[in-house]
This record gives sequence, structure tokens and C-alpha cells, in this order.
Amino acid sequence: MSNIEKNVTSGFLWINLSRYVSTFINFAGGIYLARQIDPVYFGQQGLAFAYLSIIFVLGQFGQEYDIIRSSEDEVEKVAGTHMSIRIGLIALVGLSLLVIYLFRVPLGLDNVYIYLFALYLSQSPSEIISIYGLIMSREMLFKRLAFIDLTSSVISMTTACILAYYDVKVWALVWLLMAQHISTMILNFILCPRRFCPKFDKKTALKSFHYGKHVFLYRLFSRSYAKLDDVAVGSLVNQTALGFYQRAYGLSGYLQQLLFAGITAVTGPYFGKISADSEGLGKKFQFVGNLIVRVAISGYCAIAIVLPELIEILYGKKWLPTVPLFRLLLPFAIVQSISMYLVNTQLVRGESSAVSRSSFAALIVLLIFMFPLLHFYKAAGVAIAVDISAIVSMALLLWYMRAIMDFSIRKLFAAPLIAASAGIICWLFLSSYFIVSGNLIMKLVTNLSIFGISYLAILILVDYAYLRDVCYLFKNRLLT
Repeated sequence: MSNIEKNVTSGFLWINLSRYVSTFINFAGGIYLARQIDPVYFGQQGLAFAYLSIIFVLGQFGQEYDIIRSSEDEVEKVAGTHMSIRIGLIALVGLSLLVIYLFRVPLGLDNVYIYLFALYLSQSPSEIISIYGLIMSREMLFKRLAFIDLTSSVISMTTACILAYYDVKVWALVWLLMAQHISTMILNFILCPRRFCPKFDKKTALKSFHYGKHVFLYRLFSRSYAKLDDVAVGSLVNQTALGFYQRAYGLSGYLQQLLFAGITAVTGPYFGKISADSEGLGKKFQFVGNLIVRVAISGYCAIAIVLPELIEILYGKKWLPTVPLFRLLLPFAIVQSISMYLVNTQLVRGESSAVSRSSFAALIVLLIFMFPLLHFYKAAGVAIAVDISAIVSMALLLWYMRAIMDFSIRKLFAAPLIAASAGIICWLFLSSYFIVSGNLIMKLVTNLSIFGISYLAILILVDYAYLRDVCYLFKNRLLT
């Protein structure tokens, strides 16, 4: 095993350990916040954050992967140029917010402006200093990145829970984001081993522009796509419905952070270093992709099955309207986890135009389907539109990937879809025979066991060779 592969393996373990702990903290803190704060306040915070996320894409302009891809000779010049560009773009974001405020653009909530400006003041310096975080990712300093992720999660959630205890309501949720921005900024600056000053270089800027313009469009389209449904539900339905919708959306995000964010955090820099070897990259992509698809399909299906008991145990009965929304968002949750991996691989290979086209297609499809479905089915209609658009986007990404890399789509999806279908059928058939009335925990364990055993048994039958290879790989890594 090469030094790079050892670093990737070590980084994967550290990043995932950090994600597991921080996800548990955020999950536990989220339960406390959900019990202390009504859904309408979650909707208010979500609406403000949705608007800011769409506007703030101007402050990045696709710089992240350009820094990770840069050579050792270029990195200082690239980082200095991007830092100066980012300062100017963030100033433009502030000017945009000021114009929106002065012209009193209707945003669906009277006091949303104060939340927007508060979040802007905390996120602006964090966006500038995040250049140091990208440098650490480029140099594979995964232990430091894991520490930053964990520490910022602890600080932000602790701050929010303390404010919620004192009945601050929506400001507790706003400070949840602000504290994370501030703590991440400080830790990125302290822990990065290199220092850069804003220094604009025209040649570097032009070179970065040709690559970054597609990443910028991807960020703009995907950010708009990710927040458009929140804006639609919050503005056209009501903020309570948005609170339920965001809780369903957030539950899918917990699993994504827990299982897949750590993989993409280490495969991105690794794939960037071996991108010249097309055949080797294709094999690595296939192996990791198979693992992500199998875990995504089984994990999200399992959560959807036990969600009624899980919601009632953790959040209380007032959050049960989240269950049908999460189940409707199940295809999106699975597809989004896979698409995140596809996009990451495309960008480190320098194929930025493909991701911008796929995200644009997703946004257009969402706009076509969302408003008619919202009219008839409210928040449930928005969830269906999100599913359709996500599937279209993933199909395009796979099509673009097949043009530059040799891998099998059948090997990615066939076995886990067969196993998941069999597991769901077994659960539907057998759950009625094992009903444990009145005991939520026993019902949860019973339903999870029926699906899990059925899924795993079928997967072993139809995909034994791949599972054997995975076990062999992790066994060797642990021994070395």
C-alpha cells in the first residue's frame, strides 16, 4: 500500500469518526431543539438561510476544486488570487442584500432581513478564511479537518441549545449557523500550516475563470435547486409546513453526512492525484461507487420503514407529519448521495462543464413540475418534484461519466435494487405477523430486523463476489 493510499485510509477513518460524533451531537441537539422550539420557528430560520444560500453562491465562483487541483508551484499564487477574488465577490453579496432591503423585496417574512444580515456578517469572514481549509484538504491534512468539523459542531450546537433553554426561539436556530461559521473560521486560520495574503494575478484569474465558471454555474443551479423547494413551501404554503418539510429533508441529510461525506472528503483529493490513469481511476470509481449505492439504498429504506416509531420516540407526536414527507423524499435522498460522489469525481478530473449542465437540467425539471404539483398536493407535491428532478440529474451525470471512464451501471444498481425490493416485500408481508402493540422500541427493532435480514440475505446471494472483496479490503487495511 502506497503512502498516498495509507494517508487516504487514515483520513477516511478520522473524517468518519469525526462525522459520526458530530452527527450524533447534531442529532441529539436537534432533538432537544425540536422539543423546545415550535416548527414555525424552524421554518423562519430555514427561509432566511435558503435566501442567503442562493445569494452567497456569488461569493465562491467555483474556486474550491481549482485550489485542490493546483500543483505545488501554483498553489500560493492560486490561493492568493482566489482570496482577493472572494473578498470582492462577498462585498458584492453584501451590496445585493442591501439593495434587496432598500427596495423591500417581499421575501415571505417580515423580519427575515435581520436574520439575513446576521448570517451574512458571520458567514462572510468564514468564506474568505475557508481558503485555508481547502489548502488543508489539498495537502490531505485529514486529522486537522476532522478536528475542525467536530469542534465547530460542538460549539454551534451547545450555543443553540443554551439559547433555546432560555426561550430565545428563532435566534437559537440562527446562532446555530452563526456559531458554526465563526468557530470554523478561527480553527481554519489557526490550524492551516501555510499563510497567504490576497494577491491578484490576472493570468491565474483568467485560467481559473475558464474552469471555475462551470463550477460556479453548478453551485448556482444546485444551490437554487436545493433551496427553491424551501422557499416555495415557506412562501406559498406556510412556515409550519416548511418546518415539517425541512425536518424530513434534514433527516436524510444526517445519514448522508454520517455515511457518505467522509468518503467523498478523502476520495476527492485521492482521485485528483490518480486522474491521469484513466483505467485505474475507473476501477477505483467502480469499487467505491458500488459501496456507496449499496449503503445508500439499504440505509434510507431502513430509515423510511422505522421512521414513525423513530420520530415519536425522539421528537414527539407533533412531528409525525414529517413521516410521509420523508418517505416521499426517499428517491431523492438515495439519488443525492450517489450524485454527490459523481459530481466530486467529475470536478477533480477537470470536467466541470458536465456538472453545470446536469444541475441546470435538475433546476429546470424542478421548476416544470414543482408549481403544478404544489398547487394540488402542497408540500408533498414539492417532494415528488424534487425526486423527479434528482433522478434526471443523476442520469445525466452517469451519461457524462460513461463518456470519460469505463464502468458498469448495471454493477452499480442491479444487486442493491433487487435486494431492497425483496427486503421491502418481506417487511410488508411479515410485519403484520410480528406486531408488538404499544411498544415503540420493539416495533422499531422488529421492523428493522425483518428488512435488514431480508436485504442482507438477498444481497449475499446476488452480490457475493463484491461483498467478499470489500471484506478482504477492510480486513487488510485494519491489519496494516
